[in-house]
Amino acid sequence: MGGPFILGFPWWLSVAIVVVFAALLWYVFDGRVSPLVRVPLVIVLAPTCALAVVVVATAISAALSGPYEPPRTERTSLTTTPVPSTEPTTTELTASPSASPSPSPTASPSASPSPSASPGP
Repeated sequence: MGGPFILGFPWWLSVAIVVVFAALLWYVFDGRVSPLVRVPLVIVLAPTCALAVVVVATAISAALSGPYEPPRTERTSLTTTPVPSTEPTTTELTASPSASPSPSPTASPSASPSPSASPGP
């Protein structure tokens, strides 16, 4: 939507609101004030009332809404790019006996039950 904005609204909506306030004020001041005083009052008070309504509505909206929290963005680019390593990499595998874990010569007691621990008849 193009065009200038007045108080965040399109110009035509702001003008319509001011005209409605002017008509209401004209009706309210009809019998109470002389016509020479009524015209300047309506011209000054109509935009003032429209501004006051916008300020009050904004204050109520801010009071009823929660605190502003920016949307959380996940950084997927950090998890997909590999991190360069400072350790030297080896491409060949060594078959030395020290490289593979060797089983211990003594078995743990939880691995196999001993014959003396079994109940007899």
